[in-house]
Amino acid sequence: MIKLQPINDDVMRQNLRAIEMADTMNYKRNQDAEFNQNRIILTSPNGTRYALVVSNAGTLSTTVVV
Repeated sequence: MIKLQPINDDVMRQNLRAIEMADTMNYKRNQDAEFNQNRIILTSPNGTRYALVVSNAGTLSTTVVV
């Protein structure tokens, strides 16, 4: 997580706060990444795109993305 040095200028303070908030949306190394409604899309060598799908039993499969 980015934590920037405090500053006295109001505009800069707002900009730094916006940067810090945007950074919280980034996925970080060495941390779990959970996807609830977002999809993981994989592209095959021929350019076909597939979405990774998991069943309630934990079985992984793919579906073609059109």
